[in-house]
Amino acid sequence: MYISIVDAGLSWVYYAGYHVCDWNLPNLYMKTVYEQQSVQLEWRAVETLQASLNFSNYFFLFSTVLLNLMLSIDLILMIRYPFASKSKRVPVYLTSSFSVAFLMAFMGVYGTTNVLYPDNKKYKAMQYIILTVVSLYIIIAVVSMFYAFQKLKKPCISREV
Repeated sequence: MYISIVDAGLSWVYYAGYHVCDWNLPNLYMKTVYEQQSVQLEWRAVETLQASLNFSNYFFLFSTVLLNLMLSIDLILMIRYPFASKSKRVPVYLTSSFSVAFLMAFMGVYGTTNVLYPDNKKYKAMQYIILTVVSLYIIIAVVSMFYAFQKLKKPCISREV
């Protein structure tokens, strides 16, 4: 359920990102927040809206990847310990996924000097972090699938006595 909610948020961010200027949001933001009109304030409003959309994009994207990563880890734990209660693990999964996603989104957007023209070294570092997280997810997902296959291919019914 949480993964679908986060995916819906990510879809909304992508949809809203394409229509920011169509909806005249920079002008509305400039008039309501700064209560003045000028080219500099409109540019600042565009940068602020771009930063918030980038932050939301990173947050929802990393939340999706990390929640799926936790789902893969939970698959391994459920097969290894089938009678253990998962109600204790779910808050840990949610807290760790959302807090790491928030931290990575903060690093991704506010770790650069300028949102629209990021510093190349910091931008490349963020790309390496994204690559590392996605690679970790793929590795754990493949391992969990193979682990589940190995455990579930055996007959589950014991021999008759």
